[in-house]
Amino acid sequence: MEDKALYRNTIILGSLEARIEEIGGLRKFCIPYMVGEIPSYQIKVLEKRMCSRLLDMDFMTWEGLQWIYYNFSGYLQFADLFSIWKRQERSIARETCQVLLQTVRIVLAGENSLLSSEGFSLHPDTVFINPQTQEVRLAYVPGIPHKSSIQDCMVELIAASELLSCDDQWECYGEEIRKEILSDNYGLKEIVKFLGEKSREMYCREWPAKSLLRESAKTEAVNEEESPKVRLKWSLFCHK
Repeated sequence: MEDKALYRNTIILGSLEARIEEIGGLRKFCIPYMVGEIPSYQIKVLEKRMCSRLLDMDFMTWEGLQWIYYNFSGYLQFADLFSIWKRQERSIARETCQVLLQTVRIVLAGENSLLSSEGFSLHPDTVFINPQTQEVRLAYVPGIPHKSSIQDCMVELIAASELLSCDDQWECYGEEIRKEILSDNYGLKEIVKFLGEKSREMYCREWPAKSLLRESAKTEAVNEEESPKVRLKWSLFCHK
């Protein structure tokens, strides 16, 4: 049965709703800006694709508005990949960690190109993956600030991926990674290093059977009765 989630008519980008169009055989979504609203140097960086691994963007001025068209042909939204990975019997934890690792590297590359981190909408709907190559691309949305730091937004993206994955292994690893980022106040470079370490660990470590995992979790919960676990909610996205 076809997954209806793969055939949406719109994509939510922060406070904006972008409509999806078929243009010249390509799948694109577009959002409007007032002319002059986007800094000219950002338009140059984005239009000339000076920052790699962003979705290709084209700019068009029409009737007093500047439209940005994003080409996402061949890419699926992060939120839609989990069901595909399960059907392919891939390791959800490994695949998710690799997507997050690529995502942080793209944000770092953007900052090196003078793209403000506020333009990176880190949300399962705005992180795009090529299902054949697993290459990640982000939708850069200029001029839509969010109140949280980019590090906090990464933590929220990880929390969202835990809820979407329904995978015991990733839920355990995701929670550990979030706690480490917050407790040690990691910057983006530290997050890249830590995610790389966890990715290697997943390849080298055999994950226990569910029955053993549940028993371990039960013991851990008893030991932490005085400090109950507080889960981050998926509703706390960083593209308000």
